[in-house]
Amino acid sequence: MGCSNDARAELAWPCDLYAQAERVVNQLLATHTTVSTAESCTAGLVTSALTEISGSSAAVCGGCASYTPQVKHAILGVSQSILDDPALGPVSSFCALQMARGAQSLFGSTYSVSVTGIAGPTGALPHRPIGTVWFCIMGTRGFSCICKHFEGNRNAVRTQAVSYALLLIEHAIQSAL
Repeated sequence: MGCSNDARAELAWPCDLYAQAERVVNQLLATHTTVSTAESCTAGLVTSALTEISGSSAAVCGGCASYTPQVKHAILGVSQSILDDPALGPVSSFCALQMARGAQSLFGSTYSVSVTGIAGPTGALPHRPIGTVWFCIMGTRGFSCICKHFEGNRNAVRTQAVSYALLLIEHAIQSAL
């Protein structure tokens, strides 16, 4: 596996994330399927983890680091009314769904995963504390949006979000979502 060689020591990814990304890429390759990402609080880290794996170019179509509401709207097609609604906003299931749909359409992938949340240390709202992250996994047969609450500092929240996004892709492949 990738963690035992000398080149792995130079990478920024923990061995467990590297192994998880390697599993996902191998499953994508084995099923002749592809994935794309739409990331906000992880700012491209899911795509980066996947593309650390040799051969991933045959399975990873691309990703959009949509860190601002303007990019979510202009590139991924997230409705401005969702972004402007204080009850919804960029950290919501509605935004995550439209981000995933936008990535799948933009990149033409079999699967897409979106990640949008509050990594901290600022940005918390009374109903959305730091560590709140919405995900959407989309396949050809449907989608699922999930909210998770992660603990820890900014890097811990982002690392946990990357791991969860990889898990969602893996489950989608296994269930042929």
